[in-house]
Amino acid sequence: MALMYGKEKDADYEIDNASHPGFCSFFAKLPKKSPDTGTIRLFDRGDYYSVHGPDALYIAANVYHTNTVIKYLGAGGRNGLASVTLSAASAKTFLRDALTTKQLKIEIWSPEAGQAKRATKFKLDKEASPGNLQDVEELLFGNADITSAPVVMAIKVGSTPAGGSSNIKTKTIGIAFADTSTLIIQLAVKEAILPTGTASGNTERDIDLKKLKDVFERCNVVITERKPSEFTSKSIQDDLVRLLNPSSMPSSSAGVDAASTIGMEFDISISKITDPYDLLAQLNFPNAPASLAALISYLSLLSDPSNHGSYTIRTHDLTQFMRLDASALRALNLTEAPGSAVSFATTTSASSDVTGTQGSNKNTTLFGLLNKCKTAQGSRLLGSWLKQPLINLHEIREWGRLFYCAIS
Repeated sequence: MALMYGKEKDADYEIDNASHPGFCSFFAKLPKKSPDTGTIRLFDRGDYYSVHGPDALYIAANVYHTNTVIKYLGAGGRNGLASVTLSAASAKTFLRDALTTKQLKIEIWSPEAGQAKRATKFKLDKEASPGNLQDVEELLFGNADITSAPVVMAIKVGSTPAGGSSNIKTKTIGIAFADTSTLIIQLAVKEAILPTGTASGNTERDIDLKKLKDVFERCNVVITERKPSEFTSKSIQDDLVRLLNPSSMPSSSAGVDAASTIGMEFDISISKITDPYDLLAQLNFPNAPASLAALISYLSLLSDPSNHGSYTIRTHDLTQFMRLDASALRALNLTEAPGSAVSFATTTSASSDVTGTQGSNKNTTLFGLLNKCKTAQGSRLLGSWLKQPLINLHEIREWGRLFYCAIS
């Protein structure tokens, strides 16, 4: 495993002694985050990266597998700030693994203007999560194919009148009564956007959010909390006019490459696919528009002009496929369990000492046995098929006929 990230010589970079006191003071003022809470920070020092505090201990244990690479900044010897350095190549490989397999959020900090190599003050330059890779896509995946799509969903729990009576209400998520665990498995969701709870933590909404969080944790989905004010549909119609392709045509969710899905709220997804169609009229679900607004805000889709007119909106019908929850997926051994294999494949030269793998036990799953695909897109499509078994006999026979035509 250590060879995957490079040799221990990667930890031999020295942080300038003159910067120790100032940097230790700067680091102490940062908000407390650690791999235990789901986030790891790296500091870009030009030729190499450094990690500090709990992050340094994590890198030492999980990358180098030894504590001898740990150095301590500042006064006090071992009471100082624990630090570990990584070469640029090793850092990028670790970050790919952290995002696609270990389900960690990452932050990359760069020196403030004029700081150079003796930097004591840094600014947040890039941040990414398993469901939102936009900031680091070019940096980390320029020479690597993502075999596991970064799917993110946004969810708002609400209540609507039941049976036409305004006094009786039922809770709805997405359209209504969505099978959360099944949807997570079918779409291979990596990250979920939820509104924060109340200050007291004892309201009905807090209880509902707690149940949702438990479901996501069982499915190994990263949870990101956002302000409830982001879950508002006030400007969603104008936003969609800018994002959706005007020459869209009807499409169904079946057979669409899972990599093209960036997610929405439970039963509606936004996809960058070749058959865009206008489904603004279908946004009549009570909570879907607000969830979509939160998702657009989280991914900052409107800030990039290249996104304008590039998306379509489509529904995902749970009833088309067999319902599999997290326990069934593990019991059937359909795909790799989260965290057991690297979810990217590098295309660097053979001389490089940093390469991605698909895990030494890849043939212990049905996906590993069947995956002879030559491209990452093919692997993603195969994975989506295994997680979305068809139950309609006509559709099964049609797919079988197409498959037979393809191989004959």
